[in-house]
Amino acid sequence: MTNTMTDENTGTSYDLTGDTNFDFGDGNGSVPAHKHMNGGGWVAETASVDASAFVGPEARVYGKAQVCDKARVCGEAQVYDKAQVCDKAWVYGEAQVCDKAQVCDKARVCDKARVCTTPILLTGYEFAITICDNQMQVGCKTIMQSVELSADLFPEEQCPRLRTAATLIIHIIKAHWDYCKDRGSACA
Repeated sequence: MTNTMTDENTGTSYDLTGDTNFDFGDGNGSVPAHKHMNGGGWVAETASVDASAFVGPEARVYGKAQVCDKARVCGEAQVYDKAQVCDKAWVYGEAQVCDKAQVCDKARVCDKARVCTTPILLTGYEFAITICDNQMQVGCKTIMQSVELSADLFPEEQCPRLRTAATLIIHIIKAHWDYCKDRGSACA
């Protein structure tokens, strides 16, 4: 019996045999782990990943983290501690979801985002907005915490509702970022 898995989307085949231990680089050394059957990424035996979820070949899930439903963890993303990624949420790029953060629904956490608190997901506008600990995602656009926030981030011709609500949205973003900074993010 062969122990391989083929990604139906890309046709890439992953070998699921080999070590039953893996070093996640978190200071705990090599721990019992396995490659997830849907994507081939490493999952610690202490973590929980549904068969319907996807963990890409370079992604990592460890600690007591949970990846549920049809959630996707791709690229070099990491989900750890007691974090949860559920529903149809995506974590990708070099993003980290940690501590007790919950990323759910259709939230997108990407690039070098760090989420140790539960991110804020704003919907009902032209684009969904996911506010993470150190950046926000507006549709496909990543806005880092270091950027000066203004209504100009939402072009009126593309985002009339976002532009109208910009003052309130910016207040929510800044309040969340201040909370994360004051809290002393565990992922810092």
